[in-house]
Amino acid sequence: MGEELRAAMREIAASVAVVTTGASVEPLGATVTSVTSVSLAPPMLVVSLNRNLRVSRAIREGRVFRINFLSSHDEDVARAFSGQTPACGRFGVGDWDIDEPGGPLLRSAVAAVLCRLTRVVPCGSHILVLGLAEAVSTGAGVPLLYRRGGYD
Repeated sequence: MGEELRAAMREIAASVAVVTTGASVEPLGATVTSVTSVSLAPPMLVVSLNRNLRVSRAIREGRVFRINFLSSHDEDVARAFSGQTPACGRFGVGDWDIDEPGGPLLRSAVAAVLCRLTRVVPCGSHILVLGLAEAVSTGAGVPLLYRRGGYD
């Protein structure tokens, strides 16, 4: 059943984001395609993260994170944060404001949402991270999408 579900989900285009946190000793981030608005009152988002990622542990400990929704010109950023670039060099790809409270901000993002962690729900190999939106910024451009194993 897992492979059938994977094949079906590959047909669905998803926006691409990099989830970051600056709550640890060093800034951390990971590429994700599973971010959903949960509520507008209060304003909440949920993101699915592999439970073994360093950024997952840092978010649980620091309790803040930022979701940077990538533009169609940020495919190199998506690839860097999906593990194709060593962790120490990831923030060298793209135009980042590393010192933003809560987590690095990608200046070219079509939208970025700073969240305060409200709950973590274990789900198999992943965790669902629910966050209360505390600040939102928007930019220009077309969102980067992921479908059939590639970026659009």
